[in-house]
Amino acid sequence: MKSKIEEYSGYSQDRLINDFVKLTMEKKKRGELSEKELISLQNTIAPMLNNEQKESLEKLLQMVRNVE
Repeated sequence: MKSKIEEYSGYSQDRLINDFVKLTMEKKKRGELSEKELISLQNTIAPMLNNEQKESLEKLLQMVRNVE
């Protein structure tokens, strides 16, 4: 996980969001991303975010949850 964080540290917020949405949506469509994994992801990322970013993360995760 740390190597991924380092890899993405130079990306703009827009690029991070786009990559996050793309990867998570692909995994969700293939059935490779469970609710438990989404919660774990949120719990891992959220402490590093400010309140505005946490709200954005929650909205993104809700979009992913709605993918069938």
